[in-house]
Amino acid sequence: MTEVFLTPDLREGEQIEFKVKWNDKAVEDLCAFANTRGGNLFVGIDDDRTVAGMSGSDAEMQSITSAISNTLGISPRVEWGTAEGKTILVISVEPTDWVVACKGRHYTRVGSTNREMPREELTRRMLRQIGSSWDALTTSASIDEIDTDSLRRFAALSKPRIPYLDPDQPSEIVLDKLDLVREGSLTHAGLLLFGREPQRSYRTALVRIARVHDGEILSEHVQTGNLFAQLDGVMDALRTRFLDVRYEMPSSGSGVEGMQRQEIWEYPYVALREAINNALVHRDYMVPGDIQIRLYDDRLEIWNPGPLINDLDPALLRIDPHPSRRRNELIAEIFHAAGLIERWGTGTLRMIKACRQQDLPEPEFVDKEGGGFKVIFRRDRYSADQLRRLELNERQIQAVLSLRAGGVISNSEYQNLTGSEKRTASRDLTDLVDRGIFERVGSTGRGVRYRVRR
Repeated sequence: MTEVFLTPDLREGEQIEFKVKWNDKAVEDLCAFANTRGGNLFVGIDDDRTVAGMSGSDAEMQSITSAISNTLGISPRVEWGTAEGKTILVISVEPTDWVVACKGRHYTRVGSTNREMPREELTRRMLRQIGSSWDALTTSASIDEIDTDSLRRFAALSKPRIPYLDPDQPSEIVLDKLDLVREGSLTHAGLLLFGREPQRSYRTALVRIARVHDGEILSEHVQTGNLFAQLDGVMDALRTRFLDVRYEMPSSGSGVEGMQRQEIWEYPYVALREAINNALVHRDYMVPGDIQIRLYDDRLEIWNPGPLINDLDPALLRIDPHPSRRRNELIAEIFHAAGLIERWGTGTLRMIKACRQQDLPEPEFVDKEGGGFKVIFRRDRYSADQLRRLELNERQIQAVLSLRAGGVISNSEYQNLTGSEKRTASRDLTDLVDRGIFERVGSTGRGVRYRVRR
């Protein structure tokens, strides 16, 4: 028998449930485990972790095993165990590749509770189960709703990746080759990508931009149209109405190209375009809500409905390579064919690189905020909020803020500024150097000074 130790960390949660005795609620728990990340059900232990025990008979185990199989259609590992000297039943469930139903209902595990799966999530999972996605389903829209100019531009743009597309062919043939039409009806992807007015069918399939100051919206722009029109319109609105753009002449180069001035956006153009591409391609179109871009005094945020799929950890988006998972397969394929995104999950890495090159903080990736995914671009690498996020102490923050406009500081001056002792000052300054925030200037000993690294 497996011995179960009721340690402090063995508590009810997403993957653990206690039941003093077997009942119908226990079957729901197993269903939720199977539809989430798996888990362990301990029968014979009360919610307060009091061990009541069970008979331990073969008949009792057989009855429970049959009930699970007949109700859920799964075969978990079921075995007797002991806890505090009493017999308990341990049922271990692995996550399934299909959606498990319990008496016609589908449950998922949220914390230590079971919740009925939302209709949208159930639909998505069932589509994945048959190797499809929402954007591949057909609509009631016909080919007459296609913007033929948009389709022709795409066919010409995608020639290097899809050489068999001919911009001069009838729209029906081009759409059929792209798998965007079936029996005369457009798929969701076809209508969103090339429709003249897709918002007639998807009212929230748009992008909203707002400038916010002290909680008040100062200006706003709403971008509609198909997805390509939204991308172009949003970038143009950011450039002309919301962001500061300066111009620089190249320091070297010859000929006409070498004399062309360069646009420098206050947030990197490459990073913003990549983030907006991702929001348009990967948002959950089954969830009501529009893509929102908010510009604050110190940051720019891009939020889209729907979290990362398959519980992808946002931290993985910073790793090369990292998994590339797509919610809308057809939309992603078309954006890839147009040269707007890559297949290999490198977009977030390009965003990070672009911010570094412009001496800005790396973008932040926040999942499951308000039921969606957010990218945050910050203006100042050395703002007080950013320094606190780096877990600097208040003395270090005071020193960085006093020097970020220029200047140097010695150990003794650091002591006077922060009211610290020499040993503390030396430790703080060494830590700032090790973090790449400060750099040493001058010779060793009393001649050493420190300044903010640019």
